Amino acid sequence: MDPQRRSLTLPEVYELVQQAGHIVPRMYLICLVGCVLIKSKAGSTKSILTELVEMTRGVQHPVRGLFVRSYLAQQSKDKLPDHVESGEDGSVEDAISFVIQNFTEMNKLWVRMQHQSMSGGPGRNEAERKQLRDLVGKNLVLLSQLESVDLPMYQKCILPKLLEQIINCKDDIAQQYLMDCMIQVFPDEFHLHSLDALLEACAQLSPTVNLRLIMSGLMNRLAEFASEDATGLEEFESVDAFNKLSASVSNILSSRQDLPVLDGVSLYVSLVKFAVNVYPEDVAYAKAVLDSAAAAYGGRGKITDRKAVSQVQVLLSTPLEQYEAVVLLSFTSYEQLLGCLEFPAKHTVAISTLKQMLKKNSKIANAQDVERVMTFLNPLIVGEEEEDEVALDEDFSEEQTMVSAIVHLIECPDPGEQFQCITIVRDHFQQGGIDRMKVTFPSLVFAGLKLVSTLQNTGEVEREGKQLKTLFRFLYETAATVGHLSTTNTAINCFLSCAKAADDCKETDLCYEFYTEAFMHYEEHLGTTKKQNDALQVIIGTLRDSGNMSKEDWDRLAKKVVSYSSNFLRKQDQCRAHYRCAHLFWKVGHREEGEQALHCLERALKAARAVEQLSRVTNQKVGPVALLYVEVLDAHIYHHLEGNRAVTLEAIQGVLDAASEEVAKEESSSGSGDVGAYLESTKQQLEGLLPRPTNNGPSAATVSP
Repeated sequence: MDPQRRSLTLPEVYELVQQAGHIVPRMYLICLVGCVLIKSKAGSTKSILTELVEMTRGVQHPVRGLFVRSYLAQQSKDKLPDHVESGEDGSVEDAISFVIQNFTEMNKLWVRMQHQSMSGGPGRNEAERKQLRDLVGKNLVLLSQLESVDLPMYQKCILPKLLEQIINCKDDIAQQYLMDCMIQVFPDEFHLHSLDALLEACAQLSPTVNLRLIMSGLMNRLAEFASEDATGLEEFESVDAFNKLSASVSNILSSRQDLPVLDGVSLYVSLVKFAVNVYPEDVAYAKAVLDSAAAAYGGRGKITDRKAVSQVQVLLSTPLEQYEAVVLLSFTSYEQLLGCLEFPAKHTVAISTLKQMLKKNSKIANAQDVERVMTFLNPLIVGEEEEDEVALDEDFSEEQTMVSAIVHLIECPDPGEQFQCITIVRDHFQQGGIDRMKVTFPSLVFAGLKLVSTLQNTGEVEREGKQLKTLFRFLYETAATVGHLSTTNTAINCFLSCAKAADDCKETDLCYEFYTEAFMHYEEHLGTTKKQNDALQVIIGTLRDSGNMSKEDWDRLAKKVVSYSSNFLRKQDQCRAHYRCAHLFWKVGHREEGEQALHCLERALKAARAVEQLSRVTNQKVGPVALLYVEVLDAHIYHHLEGNRAVTLEAIQGVLDAASEEVAKEESSSGSGDVGAYLESTKQQLEGLLPRPTNNGPSAATVSP
């Protein structure tokens, strides 16, 4: 390099690069040196910025000009004056003027690309423009990053000039992108207090601009702002934000008759999100949105566009997150919008609503609301009219389980109305067919039993005698329906629960009838041993607690249960069923038939010995012999400790010896100590009851301390 050149000052270098031969390299050099000159404070920031933005006009080729001005914006972003007071380097107003002027020129170049003759035609022009749009948007980002810009300055110096340029460019792509960019980069508070100007500008955009994206972006930003700042409600009300946005949406729909349904519904979705976030305690604003949407689309018939249908679903589901479904379903507009959907979409909305109701435990307090909710859930309860058969998969089962839970949301202050509501639900469930009723009907039984319990707890059983009989008649009919539909233990559980409730209310004849139905279902429909075992345990537990029936009826039922225990094919099942039956005959202070209980225990022990003998004869393990003995021992000890002196210590000692012998055999053959641990735990209950072992005393199996 020439030695004389090395001693040049920055201002001299700045003058020198302006003499470069080629325009594009010259502009890059001017921008670079000019920004260095500003940083070194060797010249006036204001005048240099003005010169730079003017000189870059020398590059009028759209693409090259965009990149040159983008380079200028990039190099100058940290050198702009960002203070209110005007000094030697200017003020923030000078920075705003520089950025807006650069933005204006860049936008003109960007728009010109659309009309420039290029190989590939207009489609390629649009694609290239969209690739370069961020170069123009950088200027708006620069403006938003100026810390000295406050709301008054934004409203006075920035917003009007930006909107003027956006509107006057008359270009769809530019208007769409720049409006969206402006909404995204500037603070939400600025938008809230500049709504009038923004909405007026939206109305002046080109008719082909997609206002849905712009308006939705604005409303979504404001909705998020409201959800983040719970104390800002007064601020929203002071500018009347909701009414302004609502009026703007209505104006868009009325002025653009050809607006696609998707765009219109999407605007209402954004508006209802705004209403829900800004006014979470006042459903009136969400209702106003639904009313307006229903007025616009409620009478147009079915909506078929898939994306539009999805947006209608969102429109109906969004308020459910904040407000009670029962309140929303009372709106006529909600029903009208639902009528715009085909069955699959109605089904989806119904599931979404039901999930929200169950999640929030939304209570239904009167018959009118119950009827309204059940009618709304009809797609889940009845299905499609043309439905030939139901897909009995996991989703169907889960869906109907949720449907069945709706009856438990009913809470009426008056028992009579509560019963009326349950009856309404049953009437709707009956329309669902056999496969659905198998899942939904049992919940009606338990809802009715809950009402019986309520009458008992409030002391109204005697006063409401007639109503109680009607309620039990309902329970009997519903449980019988479950019994006809189901081959599972569900029906038995329903009958037994009703029997217990009837016994508590001293309706002994009804109680016996419920037990009879339970036993008939046990005999006719439970084909597997596991089902029978599970059902018999519940029967024994329920019958043991029933204390108001006549002794004759109770004895007849107990005898039947004991016979069931003897009918199991496997001896091990007989053993367990018999020692469980012993509990029927011994309940302190209630029923103390020690000999009967002992008889059941002896049968259990006999069955355990049969399993042991069969294992010995076949030389194979045909059942859990050791475990059965320990379980029988445990049952003997329980009865003795509960005061049943028919179960003697001698009998216990005999079972203990047998159990100890079998446990020792099993541990020596298998090495497992689980049953042995169970035995030791059981033996601890006998401490102090049996004599301690001596040299000439009881066998080694006798319990030790």
